[in-house]
Amino acid sequence: METEKGKIVLAHRGGKDSLRDKLDECERKYIKRYNKLMVDYNDEENRSLGNLKVELVKEFGMDLWDQVLDSCDEADTIQFYRIYSKLSKLIEENDKQDKKLELA
Repeated sequence: METEKGKIVLAHRGGKDSLRDKLDECERKYIKRYNKLMVDYNDEENRSLGNLKVELVKEFGMDLWDQVLDSCDEADTIQFYRIYSKLSKLIEENDKQDKKLELA
């Protein structure tokens, strides 16, 4: 945006008011583009996270998304996967032990 504003200033041959209008228009375009990009980014991020959640539930057979999200301290997919895996194994082991106790 700053580069474009610089070009407008260098090429401008009118008065101060018309220059200000052109610079304001340039800034409005930049803000509109930025906002559109952020909306697209958020949509894509939500879609990716939704797909990740679905695939984790398929792989581990249980929905632990919220529990793992609470214990994950970084925005790191690999760390999230590892915590999800460990937690699912712990739950499976506890379920097996509970079944053994019920049978005994």
